[in-house]
Amino acid sequence: MANRPPILLNSYSLKEGMRILTKDPIALFNYVNQGIQCSVDRQLLQLCNFLGWRMDNVVCYLNQIRNNGKFQDTVKSRLGNINYGQVICPEVLYVIVRELSPYQVVETGVSAGVSSAYILQALEDNGKGKLYSIDLPNIAIKEAHTVDETGFVIPDYLRQRWSLRVGKSYDLLRPLLAEIGNIDMFLHDSEHTYNTMQWEYEVAWMSLDKNGLIVSHDINDNSAFCDFAHCVKRKYKEIFFTGIGVIKK
Repeated sequence: MANRPPILLNSYSLKEGMRILTKDPIALFNYVNQGIQCSVDRQLLQLCNFLGWRMDNVVCYLNQIRNNGKFQDTVKSRLGNINYGQVICPEVLYVIVRELSPYQVVETGVSAGVSSAYILQALEDNGKGKLYSIDLPNIAIKEAHTVDETGFVIPDYLRQRWSLRVGKSYDLLRPLLAEIGNIDMFLHDSEHTYNTMQWEYEVAWMSLDKNGLIVSHDINDNSAFCDFAHCVKRKYKEIFFTGIGVIKK
């Protein structure tokens, strides 16, 4: 199949494969035999069950975003050959936002803006909601001319639902949350150090509405996400192969 993964030979991949095998062997089986898209799609059904959502909407949402030619063509044409810090299978975020139907979403870390674009398209398709983003542009990336500006792939027709704050989350997250009040979803995708991740989760949690979500990318970079879930006495769901984790308040 076209999206079938390559054979995993290096030690990191073998280690990761063994980890997933112990946690979700079906996800690994689907990945090896049918590709990452099949594995992630089936895991989205499990995520909805974990969150207490209706699972029958997942296929509809996936078809909507994958068949949205205007959106897909715009993101792909603006992204070009750049592959810096992109979320694997960003339609996961689209499905989450469609089903959660949030009014206010906050994210840290934007880069080219692929994740932001999928969130914004979901808000647009829901007919409500706004995304507030905090980003500190990577100077080295800008100097290499790989990223022109924060969120440059976001389609123009979605930008009315977007508010960008440029700077460090340590400086901007608390003031932003004080300004806008409670939020329905928080996405971490900024600096993936233990201290930064823990701090962002803790600050966002205080402003998160009941049944709201903490969503994080690169949760396996360290134990911050797992430790935070334990601290707030919540179970979390990992979407294997994407680096995405979800905690419900």
